[in-house]
Amino acid sequence: LLAARASRDGHRISTRPLSDSRIRRMHAVLTAALNDAVNVSHIRTFNPAAGIFKSTGSKKSGRIKPLLWTAERVQRWEETGKVPAKVMVWTEVQCGNFLDFAEATGERLYPLFHLDAYYGPRRGELVGLERSDLSVDRRRMHIRQAQADDELDDPKSETSGRNVIFDEATARVLTAWLERQRFERRSWGPAYTDSGRVFTYEDGRPLRPGYVSTRFDLLVERYATIRRRFYQEERTVEWIARRHRVPEEAVRIALTAPLPPIRFHDLRHGAASMLRAAKVEIKVISEILGHASTSFTDDVYTVEAEELAEQAARAVSASVPRRQRQTGS
Repeated sequence: LLAARASRDGHRISTRPLSDSRIRRMHAVLTAALNDAVNVSHIRTFNPAAGIFKSTGSKKSGRIKPLLWTAERVQRWEETGKVPAKVMVWTEVQCGNFLDFAEATGERLYPLFHLDAYYGPRRGELVGLERSDLSVDRRRMHIRQAQADDELDDPKSETSGRNVIFDEATARVLTAWLERQRFERRSWGPAYTDSGRVFTYEDGRPLRPGYVSTRFDLLVERYATIRRRFYQEERTVEWIARRHRVPEEAVRIALTAPLPPIRFHDLRHGAASMLRAAKVEIKVISEILGHASTSFTDDVYTVEAEELAEQAARAVSASVPRRQRQTGS
């Protein structure tokens, strides 16, 4: 299989292992084709692809729901180093600290992280985004393809193809990014590769999806290292800035509050939750994320925002008529 995938028409394609999810999608297509061969064309008597993925038990595992990094969970994580769940979501403040830190350090992919934190495109959708599908002036982004591994493909599902309208601040961030990309093109000269993508390496080549996650993880790790240098090793802000080659402003941002770890994909969960906290209708959130149903968005991709919980608590208290009682009476 690796040899077959290694090249096509003399060009190297990929020898990276296939992910479980991609294997299952390929299996679903193959199963459907063989079912037609059995039931429609009658050229086969059975489907050899059927029953490969069998359930290991009757108990349903259910969908993994995200947990919010509350102050109590952050404190426990700092004490033990243990992350309470597989899927964790930053609060609005934590997400803002990360974006401020990424911008202050001069992280080249900060615009990509900004766009993902605000509107939650999938990693492959960001990597596969074409310049012709982005209109900064009209504040529109048309997602119509994705790059899961080394090749472009259709989006994850039929509803994943969508138009996303973004805000003025995001438009300014993307304007600055496109200007930087033009500068890099002039700097590289003939060696520049015009891939037509929005987010690229400095020489214009398309980004690899894994590189995006690696840069994200490095930023989160650098944030934690700066805090350790200051609070545990008792280094000065100036020393840390020189040691890690970052502006002193970035060091001060990292010292304001801890930043617990999440995966890059969890920015997508956080975007859904922050949109929900901003009182955006669940149908609109589902369309922004490219989900097939609002129930899936509501069930999996949003955590209960503390602001909404506070409103609910006040509403319950106000809705139940009670006679005033004085303490100790």
